[in-house]
Amino acid sequence: MAEGHGCLLTDENAGEFFRELIEHSVDPILVHAEMRPIYANQAFLRLVGMRGFDDLLACGVDGIVAVHDRERIRRTHALRRDGHDAPAVMDVDLLHRDGSIIPVESRVSHCRLQGQECVSLCLTDVSGRKRIERDYLEQRQRFLEAEVVAQAGFFRWVRQGDMMELSANACTLLGLEPETDACSPSGFVDRFDPDHQHELWQAFAAVTEDKGEWGLEAVPTRGRLRYLRIALRAVYREDGTVDGLSGFLVDVTELRR
Repeated sequence: MAEGHGCLLTDENAGEFFRELIEHSVDPILVHAEMRPIYANQAFLRLVGMRGFDDLLACGVDGIVAVHDRERIRRTHALRRDGHDAPAVMDVDLLHRDGSIIPVESRVSHCRLQGQECVSLCLTDVSGRKRIERDYLEQRQRFLEAEVVAQAGFFRWVRQGDMMELSANACTLLGLEPETDACSPSGFVDRFDPDHQHELWQAFAAVTEDKGEWGLEAVPTRGRLRYLRIALRAVYREDGTVDGLSGFLVDVTELRR
């Protein structure tokens, strides 16, 4: 007699009972031997969009794993096969028949089927969880960007003047005393990493000579204490000629982490 949880099954009907249980489980289940499918229940076939087991045999286990995950899955399988430690639970991206990606959590166990040593995978579709995680990260990114823009520093340089006007935030970002409120263009550029100063002078020239706008992403300050996003635009006189430039600095150090 086979003893189950909460019931007693005879040896004659236990095998059929568990076959039916697995076949109609809501959890997708796949059994493979050396990456060759041996068994898949209906839930698994539906998950990857296969019409039947023959479709799965034709593409193999590799064919249902997203391209970017295939090498990782092969390495993990080889470790497990050779008796080394390998994760029993892992996240994997599967490939649906229509080409879409299905993120799943895979729980691995070993079994014998048809006289072969096999690997059994019980899967959980985690698309909803991944979507929540992605939405959270996107919201966090938007919050960080809004926060850093609120702390932006502003500056202005008029061509006939020798000094560049700086806001208090701009002074702080450049490592100057807040009451400084102005510096020369060369003094401004000197606050940045020497390897990027030529790039800044080129941007100044492009804006003032070509009457345009210019943006520089993540320029390191001297000593690389901060990374600043710099936006520049031309300032015009009433007759349409360029009078100088203005712009703002945003600290993007945290966004780079």
